[in-house]
Amino acid sequence: MHPFVIKVTVAENYRLWIEFDNSENGILDMAPYLGFGVFRKLQDLAVFNAARVAFDTVE
Repeated sequence: MHPFVIKVTVAENYRLWIEFDNSENGILDMAPYLGFGVFRKLQDLAVFNAARVAFDTVE
C-alpha cells in the first residue's frame, strides 16, 4: 500500500513540501518537469500556487 498525501505546502522555486499519512515528508522539486507535457501549465505561478491535496494525492 502506498502512503497517502495529507498536506501540501507550496515553497519557493517550484517546490512542494509534501506530508504523508505514514509520517514521512519531503520536498518535491517540480522545476525539472515544467517543460514537459501536462506540467507546462504549472509554469504559471498562479496555477502552481493553487496546489492542494485531492483524493490522497497532489492536484
